[in-house]
Amino acid sequence: MPSRRAIVLDEIERWRAEGLLDEATYDRLRWRASGMPEEPEEDRASFGLQALQLVGGLLLGAAAVALMLVLHYQRDAGAILLDGIAAAALAGGLALQRAGGERQTGLADAACAAGLVAAGVAAFFPDERVTWAAWVGAALALVATFASRGRTPVVALASVAFAVATGRATMPFDASLLHAAWWVASAAYVGLLLSLWRHEGWTSVALAAQVVPLTISVMRLLDDAGVHGSVSTELGVGAFLALVLGVGIALAERGLVAGAAAGLLIDAIVFAFDVGGAMTALLVLLALGGLLVWQAQVLRGWFRRRAA
Repeated sequence: MPSRRAIVLDEIERWRAEGLLDEATYDRLRWRASGMPEEPEEDRASFGLQALQLVGGLLLGAAAVALMLVLHYQRDAGAILLDGIAAAALAGGLALQRAGGERQTGLADAACAAGLVAAGVAAFFPDERVTWAAWVGAALALVATFASRGRTPVVALASVAFAVATGRATMPFDASLLHAAWWVASAAYVGLLLSLWRHEGWTSVALAAQVVPLTISVMRLLDDAGVHGSVSTELGVGAFLALVLGVGIALAERGLVAGAAAGLLIDAIVFAFDVGGAMTALLVLLALGGLLVWQAQVLRGWFRRRAA
C-alpha cells in the first residue's frame, strides 16, 4: 500500500498533467511534499530578487511619469509618450517572458509593471473630457492580463490599471449609461479571470482588487437612480457586497470573499455610526462578527458533508 507522501506526490503530478499547476507552483509543492526540512536558500533568494525587480519596475514606471512632468509634457503629448513607453515596456516584458522562460520572470514582470504604471497614469493626462488615453490604458492592461495568465503579480497590477483606466474613461460624464459601462467592464473582467485563470494564485489578488471598482460603480448607479442619502447608499452597497460574498463562497474563490468581506466591514461601521453613533456601531459590529463566525462554522460543516 503506497504511503501518504507517495499519494500526495502522485496527485501533484496529476494536477500538473491536467494543467492546474504552473511550473513554479509544481516545484514548490513537490519540495513541500518531499519532506525537506527547510526551503532551499536558492528559492528564497530567487523570490527576493523577483520582488526587488518588481518594485524596481514600478519605480521605473513612476520615473517615466516624472519625466513627462519635468519636460512639461502634459495633456495629449504626455499621454501619447506615456502610452508609447507603456506599450514598449509591455512588449519588452513579453519578449523576455517568451525568450527566457522562468529564468527571466523577474525582469519580464519588472518591465510589465513599469508599463502598467505608465499606462494607468497616462489616462489622466488629457483634458477632462478626453478619454482616448484611458481606453488605450485599459487595452494595455488587458494585454498584460492575458500575458500573465494569473501566474505572476502582473495580473494584480493589470487589474488595478484596468480599473483605474476604465474608471477614468467614465469619470467626467454624468450619463448613467457610462456609469453602468464601468460596472459592466469590471464585471466582465472578473468573469474573464474566473473563467480562464481561476485556480492561479495571483488571480485571487486581482479579484480582490476588482471588488473596489465594482463597489464604486454601484455607488454611482445608486446616485443616478436617485438614492442620495448616506444610509440608503450604505444599505444598497451592503446588499451588493453581500451578493459578491455569496458568489465568492459558492465558487470557493478567496479573492472575492476577502474583498467583499473587507468592504462589508467598512460599510457596516459607517452605517452604524450614521444610524446611531458609537454605541450602535459597537453593537452592530458585535452582532455581525458573531454572525459571521457562526455562519463560517455552518458552512464548514456543509462543505464537509458535500465532500463526503
